[in-house]
Amino acid sequence: ILRAIYNDEQAKLYKEILVDGSLTSAFNAGLIKARIIDDLYIHNSILLIEHDKIDFFIDPSEMTNKMFWEAAHTFITINRKLTENNLILKDSHPWNITFYKGKPVFFDFSSVGYSTEISSSWFNEFYTYFVIPIVLSHSKWHYLSNEYRRQHLTGFGLKLGEHSLIKKYLFRSFFRLSKFLKEPEVFFEKLYHWLLKYQPKQLNGDWDDYDQTHKTEYNKPATIKQKFVYDILKSEQPKRVADLA
Repeated sequence: ILRAIYNDEQAKLYKEILVDGSLTSAFNAGLIKARIIDDLYIHNSILLIEHDKIDFFIDPSEMTNKMFWEAAHTFITINRKLTENNLILKDSHPWNITFYKGKPVFFDFSSVGYSTEISSSWFNEFYTYFVIPIVLSHSKWHYLSNEYRRQHLTGFGLKLGEHSLIKKYLFRSFFRLSKFLKEPEVFFEKLYHWLLKYQPKQLNGDWDDYDQTHKTEYNKPATIKQKFVYDILKSEQPKRVADLA
């Protein structure tokens, strides 16, 4: 995947940080890996960058609550690494994150930029699109968290999240972090520890404890499905079996 840079300031920044290794720890944390390309040219571009290719995109609304929390964890960790070099991810919403080979990856490289403080718009965007669904899933309101993540620009949940009383009481612990906005390294350290306290609570699923009326002796398969599985297990003798039902 190629990204053409047309802005002089951006091109200068990316040349510096891609050459001097400033992004190594951020790459390891989940930032999309990027390389400068010298043997190709796109008309009027100043710099050409190549990214690793992600074959399939998982939208935040399609993630489980646990996956969404892991995406937030990766996002914060990348920012913690970037702030060591006075850098930050300028966008604080989840639509720049997907999963690649089972791990979250932030794929909008052009979001990397210099910053010595966290803007109020960044803080509010993170609250709207990350904090609210994370707190909902932590409070065992998994269904509401799933529904909320389907809302993007409009929706009842987005409007409700702007209510002053809800901000003051339900999300009070998060808004306390606003006093650290002028200290990015401190802010992301505090935000990281906030996130650890708000992991999604586990609930019993629909399939945890249900009556399997077809249950039978292992060596006496009765149904077509049981015979099919039994024959495979008997012939292959696998050491491990993954039940993908």
